[in-house]
Amino acid sequence: MNLKEASGARPLATLLLHTDKQEQASDLTYNKYMESSTKVRRTLTHANSQEEALMTIDSLKRLGIDYIFRQEITSIIDSFYVRHGETYMGHSRDLFQVTLAFRLLREAGYDVSSDIFDRFTDSRGEFNPSLSQDIRGILSLHDASYLNKGEDVLYKANEFAAKHLKSSISNLEPNLAALVTHTLDHPYHRSLQQYKACYHLSYRQGCFGRNSSAMEELAVMDFNLNQLLHQKELEQIASWWKNSRLAEELPLARDQLQKWYLLSTILLPDPQFSEYRIQLAKAIAFIYLIDDIYDVMGSLDELSLFTEAITKWEHPDIISLPHYMKACYKALYDVTNQIAERISQVHGWNPINSLKKSWAKLCNAFMVEARWFTAKQVPMTSTYLKNGVISTGLHDENQEGFDGSYVDCYMKENPQCSVDDAREHVMDLISKTWEALNKECFSSRLFSPDFIQASLNSARMVRPLYSYDDQQKLPMLEEYIKLLLFGKK
Repeated sequence: MNLKEASGARPLATLLLHTDKQEQASDLTYNKYMESSTKVRRTLTHANSQEEALMTIDSLKRLGIDYIFRQEITSIIDSFYVRHGETYMGHSRDLFQVTLAFRLLREAGYDVSSDIFDRFTDSRGEFNPSLSQDIRGILSLHDASYLNKGEDVLYKANEFAAKHLKSSISNLEPNLAALVTHTLDHPYHRSLQQYKACYHLSYRQGCFGRNSSAMEELAVMDFNLNQLLHQKELEQIASWWKNSRLAEELPLARDQLQKWYLLSTILLPDPQFSEYRIQLAKAIAFIYLIDDIYDVMGSLDELSLFTEAITKWEHPDIISLPHYMKACYKALYDVTNQIAERISQVHGWNPINSLKKSWAKLCNAFMVEARWFTAKQVPMTSTYLKNGVISTGLHDENQEGFDGSYVDCYMKENPQCSVDDAREHVMDLISKTWEALNKECFSSRLFSPDFIQASLNSARMVRPLYSYDDQQKLPMLEEYIKLLLFGKK
């Protein structure tokens, strides 16, 4: 039996181990991988109760190995909803069971109502203080509260859970106190799932020590195999980057290959998307390179020519551009057409027109920002956001250019506001946007699970991409690169 035959598991071990020169070691690792996955599957499908099955599913998701058992998990969740659904959750008074079921069902696309939390509130809609003694339940409530689609009860749930978790830390044993602190700093739903999986694995190993289960063993092997796969992919990206000579042609632009590749792994973590990650990393690289051309390299006249070239999308040989711009345009033109041709081969549809339009929209948005900067113009907040949705608002770290910011626009528009007021307003906008995203992701099944995950992961990237320190560095992102690509803390 291979991994594909193992009820939905991806051929990760097969992909890597059967190409390894050390055949004996490869077979041994492969057999261990299969043995552990079989044990975990048995635990999942032969649980003593549906509550136990849901807890197993939660553990698999937190360890980042749920993709191996996708078919089994879908079957269990679907069966649970058909048999019990909101009726079960509405009658249970166990905070942990209710919040866990609520979260797993919403994540699976079931539009379950948050009214089930009314059972834990008083006549004023406030959560009962007695619940604060149930740390496991409060942790689960905190996780569930971030699946908010604009519901008041989940706002209150988040406030209640955060308050009591913070006050409980000093009274908890060290391992649990560390878990609570990490949960508050990195909410499960809004954090990078691979990073959370690494932390959760460390936490479980700290709790169970040498008595680790097949689940932890499988998670360790899967992480190591994924890391090996990522390193192989990174080698391919590095080879492309070197051969492109773009670092030489654009010396003032950012050269952050590991960062660009990491972003593609965050968006598309499933091993089966190996080729997609490689191509996506190239596209991400061009977003940064083009952003730097507009911010720190080109004059306004040159940028107008570059924008026009991208919009027309003519063959590089017949366009006239400054040398550095032409080098970038030619590389972009070649890579985009290669990607389009590959998609056409695999899926029977050539997206080149859509891709051309997307690059043109991006460059035109960058051009708008370049004109603002040259004219020293601070736009209205609505105008800034409308353009920023396209331009992605990439910060220009460690460079002389200046992008402006939404905070600047907001404070000019609202002179009575302080910087803290403006930032609070921004955080409120972010929360509202998360609610809109949650509503789209958890209220319909119009999109595939992979597309939904990619959409959520793109939002989860925002925090590490914008958490700059005083040196204009990204310590959180640097930590992710060390951990996820090289296994170092």
